Amino acid sequence: MFSFRNILPAVRTLFGIRTQESPIESTAQTRWDEEYRDIRRLNFTEIFANRLAKYTFAGTRISDSDPTLDAALLRCMRKARKWCQLAIGVGRVFLIPYAVGREVYTDIVTQGQAVVISGVGDEIHGIAVLADIRYYDRKWYARWTRYEFDPIERTFTVENKATEQTGVSEVPLSAVPEWSDIEPLLVIEGVDRPLFAYVDSPKDNRTTDRLQGAPITFGCDETIREIYECIEQYRAEFRLKRTFLGVDKLMLDKDGIPMNELYQTFEGKDTESLFEIFSPEIRDNSYRERLLELFSRLEKEVGTSSGILTPAETSMATATQVRRAMFDTFAMVEDIRDSVSRAVRELCYAYECYMQLLGIPYDVYHRIDIKWGNEFIKDSAETFAQLMDAQSIGAVSLAEVRAELFPGESHEEALEAIESIALDRALDSDMSLGEM
Repeated sequence: MFSFRNILPAVRTLFGIRTQESPIESTAQTRWDEEYRDIRRLNFTEIFANRLAKYTFAGTRISDSDPTLDAALLRCMRKARKWCQLAIGVGRVFLIPYAVGREVYTDIVTQGQAVVISGVGDEIHGIAVLADIRYYDRKWYARWTRYEFDPIERTFTVENKATEQTGVSEVPLSAVPEWSDIEPLLVIEGVDRPLFAYVDSPKDNRTTDRLQGAPITFGCDETIREIYECIEQYRAEFRLKRTFLGVDKLMLDKDGIPMNELYQTFEGKDTESLFEIFSPEIRDNSYRERLLELFSRLEKEVGTSSGILTPAETSMATATQVRRAMFDTFAMVEDIRDSVSRAVRELCYAYECYMQLLGIPYDVYHRIDIKWGNEFIKDSAETFAQLMDAQSIGAVSLAEVRAELFPGESHEEALEAIESIALDRALDSDMSLGEM
């Protein structure tokens, strides 16, 4: 299969472009992808990425007021926690919209499958990606796609090419029947930004380079190595100190010795007992303390609070105390949410452009609604009391108070409900006055 080390020369040869150089080693992205996908042993990158993605999306609702745009967004957001976790684990994922028929979908591509080819400052304007690999007629084929925004001409170019996987010699897209309907070149005019988005890991790559994200455990290799060593020592200690029953050989005939580790035989004894039970204490306290110390060190290196590998310091704590104890983790979650929010807005803009291209009508005054959840740290009674106090001095509206009680309601639905309740109260008041 392709890796970054052969994606880079393929992109340069196929598209005839000079890719931007990075101070980060050229094989790092491939290695990060491989380490994140490693299922042979305890994977700390996956553990941190999984927990942070859960915190990011717990109780979250992201939608668009236009039904057509919302349908495209929903298809992408159904797997939001998965691609967010992937971004945290490998450093970055690209979200790339594309059209099939009259529907718009979103492809998820890790930075290990992509090469940044142009950009300004921290903004990425162009990427080339390994879009697909297919096996057909006893050969493997690769499809490559270049996505590039031209800020001067205000155009966005999508260029597709195909090669045999064994080299970079170009072949027609029609070599694979499934690719025969793909346009080799598409230029979309009148755009003011790239028609793709990307979500970054909150981890800094420790260089001035902003063209590559870094996985959440970047720079923690030495501590992770020590943890693996400690776990292996603990496992060996447990094997060596396993309880067994010693049985004199004279008690058992050759065929009667049980074939398992509970029984061990010996010849000659100084004691009169025919049985000896060996059950020494496992020196587990020292190993457990060492592991907890290493886990705590890894959490600090990553930048999170306790509670991911070590026990959370939140027992019998109030919501305010939980927030203080988990401040580092929540600060990191906020960085992830900022990256996701930006990506969602860029995605919706790209969806608009593709729908214009397809002639699909949509509401040009649509509104993107992002409601981040914090149920795992929020004290509902405390929050509602604060909202009521704020509403009494005119700091928030009744609709915002109602949104706390009914988070699934839109703003318009909340206003209609408030008006209906006010009307019912007025009618009840008139009826009461009439009876007096």
